[in-house]
Amino acid sequence: MKIQPIDQKLCILGEGPVWNPLDNRIYWIDIVKGQIHSNDVTGNNPHTLATEDMIGSFAFCEDGRIIAALQKGLVFIDPQTGQQEMIGDPESHLPMNRVNDGKCDPAGRFWAGTLPFRRIIPEEAFIGWIGISASTSNWEMLRSPMVSVGAMIIIFFISSIPIVTGK
Repeated sequence: MKIQPIDQKLCILGEGPVWNPLDNRIYWIDIVKGQIHSNDVTGNNPHTLATEDMIGSFAFCEDGRIIAALQKGLVFIDPQTGQQEMIGDPESHLPMNRVNDGKCDPAGRFWAGTLPFRRIIPEEAFIGWIGISASTSNWEMLRSPMVSVGAMIIIFFISSIPIVTGK
């Protein structure tokens, strides 16, 4: 097996590669630049969507749109035009927070975690999880780093934030 890059794009902070079988493209983000990049397997068809905001994660919706966790909250993005539709900012009362990592669960809900821009105290570094159903736009908020949701669905909290215990 020969491994080779499909794109020479340099990211400040590149993460989250996702294969989309509907268009046979690999997608990934540059968190700091607020960009969603994609390319086909030949590497000859690069495309970049600019979100104009820091991006933490994204997922594909059944209708072809992208749901993205941006600094300003959750948005739907039309991948063809880049047009954004604001879903909402569930933590607008916490202006020093941003939405970060997220994925869809088996029920199709997009779950994303939030975190502060700067880490003040380890206990405050993890704020919560946001779950949204694209079909109903209903919010579900959880305030625990590890939570069991529904039948045999577990959200794991994974972080490189040092946790200090004891006095």
